[in-house]
Amino acid sequence: MKVNKQNVKERVEQFLDGKTTNAEEQELYQFFSRNDIPKEMKKYKEMFQWYREGMKAPLPIKKHKQSKRLFPILLRISIAAIVVLVCGISLRSYLPNESSKYSCYEGSYIIRNGKKITDLPTIMPILQKTMKEADKKEAYAENVIRNNTNIKDPEREIEKEILKNVPDEESRRIIKEMLNK
Repeated sequence: MKVNKQNVKERVEQFLDGKTTNAEEQELYQFFSRNDIPKEMKKYKEMFQWYREGMKAPLPIKKHKQSKRLFPILLRISIAAIVVLVCGISLRSYLPNESSKYSCYEGSYIIRNGKKITDLPTIMPILQKTMKEADKKEAYAENVIRNNTNIKDPEREIEKEILKNVPDEESRRIIKEMLNK
C-alpha cells in the first residue's frame, strides 16, 4: 500500500515501532521529500530526509516552539530569584540580630540575691534602667555645678556629685574610670 495523506500517520507509527519493511520505509522517505505534507506530520520531515540521505550527517535536532517561549520566562524567574536571594543575604547582614544588639554589653552582669546573672537578654532591662538613672543624675549634677559660679573645676565637682550616692568602692572605681575616658 502506497503512503498517502490519509495513512501517513499510521505508517509513521509502524516505522517508529520498527514494524516496516525496507520497501515501506523507502515509500515514507519518498512521501516526506514532497512539499504537500500534512501540517501535523511536518515534524518528521527532517528525520525522514536524514534517513533518505543515508544518515551520514548528524541528525538535526529541532527545538520546539514551546521551549523558545519558555526560556525567556525561566530566565526572568531565575534572575528574580537571584535578586531576591542577594537582597535577602545583604539585608540580613545589615539588620541587627539579638546577639549584636547587646554586643556592647558583653561581659556585663548583675548580682541578685547573691547570684551572678550574665544572661544579657535577662539583665538588659535592668542595665537600661540603671543607665537612665545615671544619665539623670549626671544631668542634675551638671546643672547644679554649672549654675554655681564659685566652683573652679566643674568637671571634678560633677564627678564628686555623681559618686556621692554610689554605695560600694568597686562601683565607684568603675564609674571613675568611665568618667575619665
